[in-house]
Amino acid sequence: MTLNELQLLQANRKEGESVNETKERLLQERRPVALLPPPAPEPIQEECAELDTDFEDTNIVIPRFKIIQPSTRLEGATTGRFLNTITGEEREKLENIVLLKRTTGRVLFPKDDYSGERTCWSYDGLFPAAQEILFKTGQPPQHDRCVSKSGSVKTVHCPLAEWLKDEKNNNIAPKCKDTIAFLAIDQGAFPFIIIFHGKAIPPIKTLLASIYLKKKQALLQGRTLYLRDFFVTLSLKLQINEKGKFFVPVVEKIEEISKPEDRELFTSCFQTFERKNMAEPQEAQMTTV
Repeated sequence: MTLNELQLLQANRKEGESVNETKERLLQERRPVALLPPPAPEPIQEECAELDTDFEDTNIVIPRFKIIQPSTRLEGATTGRFLNTITGEEREKLENIVLLKRTTGRVLFPKDDYSGERTCWSYDGLFPAAQEILFKTGQPPQHDRCVSKSGSVKTVHCPLAEWLKDEKNNNIAPKCKDTIAFLAIDQGAFPFIIIFHGKAIPPIKTLLASIYLKKKQALLQGRTLYLRDFFVTLSLKLQINEKGKFFVPVVEKIEEISKPEDRELFTSCFQTFERKNMAEPQEAQMTTV
């Protein structure tokens, strides 16, 4: 048995089960160990801020911030705030954060299910996370490919990723939603992940477009800027439509980082974390909008 298999068996053990009993149960449930997904993202091997030497690298994980929606099933949580899913900390705003890395993906939730449990998902927007989906749900992905791209041409392979039309020729969004994920860091040099989809996507695309424009303007001045060269502040705003109430992100500030030492710090952080996988083999912990 490999170390990865042992780690995954330990993660799926029920109370009182031995490792062998867990393995036997998973096999009976048609969740063979050979098809287990890769282990959780690698622990951070170096921090941008000094750590206590007694704090081993293996103890460090990257937390996720999620938006607490009115539909969120979480006792004691305050709607309209950002929640750190590891520490339980709530914030009204994510102030002066730096976006180190962006990825796009897809996620499918069961209809009228607000538990956050996904039925199918992709971390690159092109291919489903096949082994992980099979392990978590007991079923294969909805399709062996989500979409493909050739230049500016996009081909949809999975019917759940297609835009449709209703009888009045209005657009109907795909059941499997686009996602935009960020690996970010705050001024205390603590990294975190946040993922947006649904009604949260338009303001995030506006944020990215604004940063792109600032980068182009800087290029005309002979300067090169990156996503990580800006402080960003995000808050939340309540919206109401025919589907109910929900909160969407609001971009309060996009400010170019002026101090060279800050730029160097966040560049160092980017170099440290750029190869980290933002995939999370736990619950989705995503914004239900």
